[in-house]
Amino acid sequence: MTAVQWQFEALDTYFFREAAPFHAGEGGQGGQSSIFPPMMSTLQGVIRYQLALSQGWRPGVDNSLPSELGDINHLGNLRLSGPYLYCNKELLLPAPLFLLRLHDEGKNGKGYYRLLPGDPVSCDLGRVRLPVMPDGVRGAKPLDNYWLTLSALEKVLAGGFLEDDGSAAGAGQSVANIPANGVVGSDQLWKSEPKVGIGREKDTRSAKDKNIYAINMIRPKKEVSVVVGVDGIPKEWSIAENFRNKIVNLGGEGKLAKLDILEQLIELPAMPELTSVKGKVRFTVTLITPGYFGNQEQTRNAIMNLKPWINQTCVTACVGKVRQIGGWDLSNDRPRPLRSFIPAGSTWFFEGVEADINGLAKLHGQYIGESNAYGYGQILVGRWEDK
Repeated sequence: MTAVQWQFEALDTYFFREAAPFHAGEGGQGGQSSIFPPMMSTLQGVIRYQLALSQGWRPGVDNSLPSELGDINHLGNLRLSGPYLYCNKELLLPAPLFLLRLHDEGKNGKGYYRLLPGDPVSCDLGRVRLPVMPDGVRGAKPLDNYWLTLSALEKVLAGGFLEDDGSAAGAGQSVANIPANGVVGSDQLWKSEPKVGIGREKDTRSAKDKNIYAINMIRPKKEVSVVVGVDGIPKEWSIAENFRNKIVNLGGEGKLAKLDILEQLIELPAMPELTSVKGKVRFTVTLITPGYFGNQEQTRNAIMNLKPWINQTCVTACVGKVRQIGGWDLSNDRPRPLRSFIPAGSTWFFEGVEADINGLAKLHGQYIGESNAYGYGQILVGRWEDK
């Protein structure tokens, strides 16, 4: 069993629907938005479909997929990782939510800062330490919808600071050359394109009455691709010769993407060295893919301290807004129930003891939460200092 990369490059716009209502009269006049990169719940479908075809399975003829590919609720032997975003073949990962950016008009540049645990305060959560801004910094905003290169994220995980780079790509500029500090905004990687459509009668192909709709498509830049690691099945099932330059349908409206198979592993940022100070080791846990932790109570507990997946003392956390993700149940022709996901970039600050260091090294790049076979809940371990 050898992991390979499945690389999807857009040949048109994409539409990956959010969980918002999409019935007549719902959703607002702005149209239904699309998420990007897509969730694994979408990508696993096209991956399993193509793998099944390669093994002689035919839709409408065979009642079930090959047993190695599971069924409607399980992936069988298949193990997926990602999805990961690449630009010019360079890995980009979501910026941790403790990172801040302050635009300095006077210097015509951007300063980068870090949130750190503050002094204990009393609030509705009890007596806790909350993330605080650095002294003297006002107006800095989280790097939401920003991405870091492998080298930039390695620096951040090691407790370092991103460099001020006035040459960072601005909105509408090309990403042919990623900025020197490794920070790229979503608006440099893809654009949103509004689209208005109408429903049509199948027989006459005339417009249906009261069936106009509006959606917002995603058009990735030509340098951008989405990559999924595929493992758990024989390598021969996804050999490059079967899938090189293959055109597949992906997402809503059956838009086209070019599929390539790359026989190489996905390289993640290296884990920094953890050291103990007065017998304590301070470390961070950052999600690089959305995490699913179960029901409402389990998700609430994960937000607070990540238990039972991480058993050290949680000091504080920078957690993004929980997202509701569903999907479509093809066998029953209806939506799947919504599930709550903690977004990638969410970071927890922990304190452990010196004896924990070896065990923490084994967590780097691993998965926490549930549905790990789908790539949910992949984490990286970093370090922080109590300044």
